[in-house]
Amino acid sequence: MTENAPAQIDFWFDPICPWCWITSRWIGEVQKVRNVEVTWRPFSLSMHNQGRDLPADYQAMMDRSWAPSRLITAVRELHGNEVIKPLYDALGEQIHHNKNKADSYRDAIVKALEEVNLPAELVDVAFTDQYDEQMRASLVSSLTAPWRWLPTPASLSSSAPVTWARFSTAKRAKPKNPAMC
Repeated sequence: MTENAPAQIDFWFDPICPWCWITSRWIGEVQKVRNVEVTWRPFSLSMHNQGRDLPADYQAMMDRSWAPSRLITAVRELHGNEVIKPLYDALGEQIHHNKNKADSYRDAIVKALEEVNLPAELVDVAFTDQYDEQMRASLVSSLTAPWRWLPTPASLSSSAPVTWARFSTAKRAKPKNPAMC
């Protein structure tokens, strides 16, 4: 790899996860000062937590939270990775800043699709399991990538010297409950 080649980051995220949202904002700041290319990948906490013994309130949140990750997965499959970041930005603003979480995030999804000029009928796809196979493949990929126990699944593939990469190579203790975001 040449010294000018960008560092490659695979960034898995669930749109409902506040830690993913915060980390994605940080990655945006990193991109302003470092040569970094990010591939945005869906990660479903709802799928990841299926069959786990969770506190009732967290389980209820997981049950309501399938649609945003299903939307990201469907859009990635139908429209490519290049629209994922703008969609995540719009969806994240609705969810994390506007607190638009009612009706299993339906209104947030409608507004985000409108903001990034994607077809309105994608809202219906978000409430089906049509792309769950692809979503599961992305989930499995995230769980087998290096640095699995970061607060947000991310993977750095670069031999170029990148100052902030030192954080991803430090030994970390496994969280008590990695299922919980």
